[in-house]
Amino acid sequence: MKSKKVRNLDNLKFRVLRNDKYKMVCFTDLTYLEQKEVIKNKDKDEVKNITLELARTLRQIGEEFNIVKEATK
Repeated sequence: MKSKKVRNLDNLKFRVLRNDKYKMVCFTDLTYLEQKEVIKNKDKDEVKNITLELARTLRQIGEEFNIVKEATK
């Protein structure tokens, strides 16, 4: 799999094993499988907090770049 560009968009850092070394990586920079693994054992409140932080980050990016999704019919 091709490496994604590290963007550090959110403040949600998780410790993951990559290339035999542990690294702290932002949630949005994790692969889909790493994201699934990270949230697998989180309780409801932790998942809720992750969701709220991701929503805040998405809103901030939309505001900064004036991104508006057109309404679907």
